[in-house]
Amino acid sequence: MQTKVRSDVVVWIRKRSSDLQEFDIRKIKKAMGCAFLDTQPFHEIPNLQELAEEVVEKLEPDNSGAVDIEVVQDVVENTLMDRGFND
Repeated sequence: MQTKVRSDVVVWIRKRSSDLQEFDIRKIKKAMGCAFLDTQPFHEIPNLQELAEEVVEKLEPDNSGAVDIEVVQDVVENTLMDRGFND
């Protein structure tokens, strides 16, 4: 299921190589899911869709609608810590 992203948020991800890749919220959900399985394998995984949408709400794209991958990673990390997932 693809989630609609606000048009004033992010459309592109700027990779470390400077290439642009179309934004896909599923990649954020997948990365968070892997992180939970690696760090908390015996705990219930929270609602990843809700967490991913919270991350998207915090992203601020440039004029071209792009956000650097490092910024996305930082926002994911900070969102998880804000929610009490500090492992």
